[in-house]
Amino acid sequence: MVVTPATRSNDQPSASDGPMGNGRFGFWTIFVVAGLVLLGHVAVYSFLCDDAFISFRYARNLANGDGLVFNPGHERVEGYTNFLWVLILAAGKVIGAVPEIAARPLSIAATIVLFYLVLRFCRDMTPASVHPAWLAVPAGFLALNRSFAVWATSGLETRLFEVLIVAGLIATVREMNAAPENRRWPSSAILLALGTLTRPDGLLISCAIFGARFLVKAKRRQIRLQPILIWMLVYGGIVGGHFLFRRCYYGDWLPNTYYAKVDGQTWWFEGAIYFATFAFEYAAILWLPLIVIGAWHLAGTGRGEIALMLLSAVIPHGVYVAAIGGDHFEYRPVDLYIPIIAMLLYFGAVAITGSIAVRALGALYCAASILLGMLIPTLSHLSFPNDYRPGFPGLTPRTDQSRDLVLRGQFPGLFRVPLLGDYLSAYNDLYIELSSHFVGLRQEEHAAFFQTVERQGRWLAELVEDGRLPRDTHLAISCVGAIPYYSDLRVLDRLGLTDRVVARTPERQTDWKVMAHQKSADREYVARAGVDFWSFDIVHPILPAGHPALECAAILMTRRGIATLAADLGDGRYLLVQPIRPAKEIALRFRGLNLTPAGTFDGSALDSDNRFTPVPREAQLGPPYDAQYLEQGFAMLAIGERDAAMVQFQHALATNPANEAAAAAIETLRQELDRARHQSDSTDDD
Repeated sequence: MVVTPATRSNDQPSASDGPMGNGRFGFWTIFVVAGLVLLGHVAVYSFLCDDAFISFRYARNLANGDGLVFNPGHERVEGYTNFLWVLILAAGKVIGAVPEIAARPLSIAATIVLFYLVLRFCRDMTPASVHPAWLAVPAGFLALNRSFAVWATSGLETRLFEVLIVAGLIATVREMNAAPENRRWPSSAILLALGTLTRPDGLLISCAIFGARFLVKAKRRQIRLQPILIWMLVYGGIVGGHFLFRRCYYGDWLPNTYYAKVDGQTWWFEGAIYFATFAFEYAAILWLPLIVIGAWHLAGTGRGEIALMLLSAVIPHGVYVAAIGGDHFEYRPVDLYIPIIAMLLYFGAVAITGSIAVRALGALYCAASILLGMLIPTLSHLSFPNDYRPGFPGLTPRTDQSRDLVLRGQFPGLFRVPLLGDYLSAYNDLYIELSSHFVGLRQEEHAAFFQTVERQGRWLAELVEDGRLPRDTHLAISCVGAIPYYSDLRVLDRLGLTDRVVARTPERQTDWKVMAHQKSADREYVARAGVDFWSFDIVHPILPAGHPALECAAILMTRRGIATLAADLGDGRYLLVQPIRPAKEIALRFRGLNLTPAGTFDGSALDSDNRFTPVPREAQLGPPYDAQYLEQGFAMLAIGERDAAMVQFQHALATNPANEAAAAAIETLRQELDRARHQSDSTDDD
């Protein structure tokens, strides 16, 4: 018999020993205390990510009466995957709560609801004789888990999706075990459908839950056609209605982001690394005994369907996440598993019976599992650089060129502990592999990146307000969150998230795959689309004096004739763009900018005597300048400009003397130049 709120009080006598012996008092004590800890933890990682501003722009446009579009008045493209979240934010905008302000409190509220649902379900699904103190296991696990704290904000739909799916899962368990006379409208179908409207992978999870429910009913010989049809009609009506809306409004059955990011491709190896890194970071191997004990105990006490339903929401979805290579964000899709794991850990903990000593050891093991799961998240947070480094540490290392996420030099004692040092080193190696492909990037990196692009959007908005930049300017960039949102300019997404044509182009064939960055607009399409400017820097159209791209643009224009324009905006800032329209048309349309050819413009770090002055890191915009000079040097080599490449490598080394890659490139190129000169001299002698 499954324990329900209606039966639990009569199942066994209530535990009354100890300060939290009263079940209701103990529940609320743990909920409040752990909830406060959770809120403190959330405050540590509170942030907004740039991708959230794509949804914010759709929501604002809808609230303003422009429809669910990215660029008002132009092509309809579904560049979001969180339909319900966008509708909620749009409703908030209508009543005066702008999306960037409303998103965080809404997500935090959803987090508190999810926290309550987990604890309430754990309490309701166990006999009253189980001491309420055991609720500290799921409460502590959630309150102290970094991933659960990180995705309590961000501006994305993550926590709304999780609360709807978990609520639907809980409702499914309750409906399965309700007495026939108490079976009402299938709330699980509504909740899971709303979850599917919040994120498309809710469809896979909902189908898995429904399939598991059907198996349980079949085993019990309780299959009745009417409830099944009602459930399918309710769920299918809501989800099917959304599919029909998408088809009618956007002309597609699937969101545009599917074509831009996945498009039928699999990446199993990276997905395996993604899950391995997650398991290493949170010491997941310590969860396994409790999960196995919990599932075994549930099955042995006639409640095996609870374990089956919980696992059905995790395993098929986990296979899908592994197949696509994980996610660009730090454990975002697998964060759904955290509350489900918390429930399984609880059932494992309460299954520990025997003497007081045995139960005490069980409690210690639970505490150790939770606390050890905090070790790497805490160390990595304390070790993380304060500046923006794209793909840190796999693509962009620290200033001293070290690539450890958990910094060995900061915690040398831990690395000297037997086994622990090897464990931390293995974790570092796994995360280097992930981040080098832009997979699983940390909250700290996204928060730092957002600060750079928010300024860009506001600077462009100032140019529009001052009348220097026309309001109908059409800009092509590769970052379409905060910059389009704050500038309110028409933007073409060079990576295709919000552009139908780019999303359906074949992936670029590159030596190194980078998640969600394999598709790119070409100049021919951009010209057909009526774009004015192509941002020279893939992210930042406005650059400060001394930025490496200013020097690179001048070199490419003078040596290769690549047309690039620069405008001095004052205060040491420059707009650097490549014109798509004819030169005369650009000159007439953008008179307020006083655009000049980049080849005659000097906003570089060279003084009047052509001496290089490195820009200090605190004054740099975006990625470290030594890394940008290094990348520009290799780009120069690729087009045969070896002397220009040498200058870029030298600037990289001058900017950061610890840049070993720049030093190696200089030495290699110097040897090549010496050999070339030697061969030339030999030819002259002949």
